[in-house]
Amino acid sequence: MDTIQNIGWSSLLIFQAVSYGSYTILVHLCEKNGRISFSATSMNLIIEFFKLMVSITGILMISKQKKFRLSSTLSFKKSILFSIPAFLYFINNNLAVYIQLFMDSTSYQILSNLKIFTTAILYYFIIGKVISKIKWFSISLLFISGILYSLANLKTSQSIEKNVGKLLLSKNFETKSTEIYITEIGLVMVCIYAFISGLSGVYNEYLLKINNSDSIFEQNFYLYSYGCMYNFIGFFLEKKISKDENFDFFTGFNLYTLLIIFTQVFNGFLMSLVMKYSSNITRLFVISSSLIVTTVLSVIIFSLKLNIYFYFCFSCIMFALFLYNFYE
Repeated sequence: MDTIQNIGWSSLLIFQAVSYGSYTILVHLCEKNGRISFSATSMNLIIEFFKLMVSITGILMISKQKKFRLSSTLSFKKSILFSIPAFLYFINNNLAVYIQLFMDSTSYQILSNLKIFTTAILYYFIIGKVISKIKWFSISLLFISGILYSLANLKTSQSIEKNVGKLLLSKNFETKSTEIYITEIGLVMVCIYAFISGLSGVYNEYLLKINNSDSIFEQNFYLYSYGCMYNFIGFFLEKKISKDENFDFFTGFNLYTLLIIFTQVFNGFLMSLVMKYSSNITRLFVISSSLIVTTVLSVIIFSLKLNIYFYFCFSCIMFALFLYNFYE
């Protein structure tokens, strides 16, 4: 029985790594004329809604099995606590879409590993988690590698932006570059993303574990309810300021958008299971594995040309993640 459970758990983690790593690829495939073809808030609203439906289904099944009323377990006071990580996730989930316009998919996945650095630092200062010397070394190596990678590839971004300006005059313009590149705006955005991701992850994991007796479905119900609310307000404001007369909820949706929704619904719920019942080490393993997935897909789909800076920083980051995950 334990073997079956281990195989099942491993399969879920592999699926999570693939879905995590393919996210940036799918968003890039939705680019048209230098823009994301869909509304980020509407897509994220659908993702949050389906995750909410899964949570409600879980609550109903548990209440039927244990024969208690929903009103006896759901609490508005408890839900308020989850409004904060829900808002942080709302910002980050939408920011993650638009970051793709300012760097290639592999660079995004490499730099998003900076969230491991911010997560570890916030764990230390907020929760007071002791970090060993080897882990301090690994997260420092991770941070330095990310910065060096960014500085090295910022040189390429200027030529990419010039080419984009010329190509915008063409009706058949496509933004998918075969070169690794990062723009200055992209670097600022990914730094903000890494900080918010670390903060939301630490705070949400704290809430999930401090009330360990509460059902994961109940806790996710609070989180995703606020997530739906924030994204609904975001879409309403986006529609209000949009100058496109044809702009509506499903504008720009295609097969790739549906794949993002499908993978992210399961990925979000699996991540909450990992954070509640496993450890942060498992979460970091998924993140590090997804980097390999993104790189392979970028080379196959976009014919991305990897440079020497990538190989150097990739090696350093994988080594840092190995040290952080498996050594005390």
